[in-house]
Amino acid sequence: MLTIVIGRRRALDRKMDDALRSNKPSRRKGGGIDLEAAGDAELEEMRQRMSNACQADSEARNQGKVATQKLKLLPDVVALLNRNTLRSSIVDPDINILEAVRFFLEPADTDAALPNYQIQRELFAILKNLNMTKEALTASGIGKVVIFYTKSSQTQRQIKAIAERLLGEWSRIVLGRGKDMRAKQVQSATYDPMAASQRPAGSQIDRAAIAAEKRKRALEIPVVGNRARVQGGVGTYTIAPVNNLSNVVQQDSRRMGSSGESAFRKVATRATGKR
Repeated sequence: MLTIVIGRRRALDRKMDDALRSNKPSRRKGGGIDLEAAGDAELEEMRQRMSNACQADSEARNQGKVATQKLKLLPDVVALLNRNTLRSSIVDPDINILEAVRFFLEPADTDAALPNYQIQRELFAILKNLNMTKEALTASGIGKVVIFYTKSSQTQRQIKAIAERLLGEWSRIVLGRGKDMRAKQVQSATYDPMAASQRPAGSQIDRAAIAAEKRKRALEIPVVGNRARVQGGVGTYTIAPVNNLSNVVQQDSRRMGSSGESAFRKVATRATGKR
């Protein structure tokens, strides 16, 4: 009898150990089921299915048939890409499922027709919720097709609005700029027009260089064209002037003296009387 009880207790202990072992969180490196690796494999499989669907639709259009493979696969694509646990893997340049998304959104090779509106709506809704990275944009090339949607006359108004917003956000990511450019620190300096007017003229070397540049432009062969051109290019400015208009007004009023103040009062009185 004692042997039976001990055997049952050991069997119960083994079952409890198995249950606890199965509830342990999975890790990237370790035993048990690796959920992250399983998600990556699922994304890679979907990437292949999306590529095959694009290829099948392209062949169907070349044969004059109706292309429906991408539309049939769309619900599975949307369900997978909307999964919160795969947000970081979706923008992983090594998996690069965004390249398959680009294939889904690209226009047709035969007549440049855009894909079904449902495909555009679902995929653009996913793109606008992703935390995109510069590496993901470079690897997938999805920015090119978004630019196409901003310029195409076939694009619906709602899709074009999303594409323009994505283009602005992704451009800042590529250029390494923040969302609020008004918070950027810009070097500034004060400018006194009176001091600038009293500043002595440039040196003899500066005047000679300016004259030589003028002669060079005058002797250049004119280029025939029907567009206006800016000579000398556009300058780049790195220092912003400080607004000192109030100081200038105060200096002008002091310079005019009491007569100036009385003149201002007369003008103000006349304006009040007309009202």
